[in-house]
Amino acid sequence: MRLYLILITLIIINILLPYNIIASDSEYYIKILEYGTDSDIAGAFKGVQDDKGIDVNQKVVAIFNELHSDKVYLSLIRYLSFINHDAVEGILKNELEKRKPEKKYKGDDYYEEVIYAFGEIGEKRSIGSSSIELLKNLYMGKDTSKRIRMAILDAWGRIGNLEVEDDLLAILQEDYEDTDVKARAIIALGEIESTRSIEPLKEILLNSYEKKILRMYAAYALSRVGRESVLDTLEEVIYDSSHEVAEYAVKGISDIESDACGPILIKALRSDYDKVRYYAVVGLSKMQYPDALNILEFKAEYDVNDRVRMEAKKAVELLQGEEEESSSNE
Repeated sequence: MRLYLILITLIIINILLPYNIIASDSEYYIKILEYGTDSDIAGAFKGVQDDKGIDVNQKVVAIFNELHSDKVYLSLIRYLSFINHDAVEGILKNELEKRKPEKKYKGDDYYEEVIYAFGEIGEKRSIGSSSIELLKNLYMGKDTSKRIRMAILDAWGRIGNLEVEDDLLAILQEDYEDTDVKARAIIALGEIESTRSIEPLKEILLNSYEKKILRMYAAYALSRVGRESVLDTLEEVIYDSSHEVAEYAVKGISDIESDACGPILIKALRSDYDKVRYYAVVGLSKMQYPDALNILEFKAEYDVNDRVRMEAKKAVELLQGEEEESSSNE
């Protein structure tokens, strides 16, 4: 009877669970690539976010020299972004080349995935200059959509190569450029740590007539690029009339984690904006800044925002623990 129940249970599991979850080893993926339909391949690799091994990867690379439906290439492009294989960059370049008007055009959904994959692999290893140049040419293409341009800017930031610094700065200087595109360029300047962008970013942040989203991202980028050298600028906007700008500035200050941030974050704790006080508490807690103990005790007891009080209590406990440990060591 027990054996019968076990067999029934296994049959039910086999019916309810997708086959690619049951047979998740590399042999399964190899067989799918060799013998499966396009729907089988697309289904098997949908949602896969880990490297299935060199044998599987060789088969995946070979697929791009075969004729399949777009759904196969889309699922495998996503997989390529998770593996370390010498052929990946070349495949991505070839796929972008297919975007030329004289060749079959798969549409923005597909090419956005290709560009995203460039960013993924660029975070892990160096990307060749020819790939950067290809992305530049695509960005400048007259038929390139805003969606693809923004995807390229995101990829540039993740790749972190200063070869695109001039291009990103030029976007900031273009008066009629789309605001969303400029915003992505600002983020990318922060990601590539462009020191030449510090002054233009300061101008954007401190200009109260500038678009709010640009000022917000300028605060973020400045904290990444300038760190302690831009603290005075970030401090100027912690009481800004736009609570989002103030929040981004204080969040940026808290991420710098320098003792020089302590007095500014204490000042930010007196902001009327809940999130500004929250980020200030988090920053002081990370720094374990002892001079903040008294005001943190007050915030832990009386702040009107639940999250601020809760984080302040944690910060107080941490600082008091540090004080006790210091006293015991004397």
